[in-house]
Amino acid sequence: MTLYLVGAAIVLPAFLALAAYAYTRNPSLRPLAITRDSLAAAGQLETTSPVLVAISVGTQAELPVTSEELRNKITGAFRTYLIEPDVMFRRVEGSAAITATYIVGNNQIGPYAYEDIARGIAPATDAVRVQAAAAASKAAALARNPPKSFWGRLFSDRY
Repeated sequence: MTLYLVGAAIVLPAFLALAAYAYTRNPSLRPLAITRDSLAAAGQLETTSPVLVAISVGTQAELPVTSEELRNKITGAFRTYLIEPDVMFRRVEGSAAITATYIVGNNQIGPYAYEDIARGIAPATDAVRVQAAAAASKAAALARNPPKSFWGRLFSDRY
């Protein structure tokens, strides 16, 4: 009897969340399947930029250019590759360093020192292309072999 109660305590919340997702198609109700694209499609995320550039500026450091100029330079460099990045600045207490980290999906490229910020742009664009190719391959495989069962369609991102 205890085993059934433990099983119900584990399975019931997951089943209810999945049923709520099936009814509402709200991607935030599928916590293990949340993606930036699904949240953007549902209007719950403002951007679907594949690249986040995190610029860390130490409190003891001075940027040689304004943050807006640096943002424009990085954005312009990525635009040559037809990619629109998100550039975020953050302050780091007790540091004199200025670094840039490129985040593409689950990949973190860097950190690069201020003098080498441009060196991270090419690897970041390569990572974006690899992810796009993987997504296209997955979509093509799903198109060739669509899920046939009820559960397969329910757990698929396609429907």
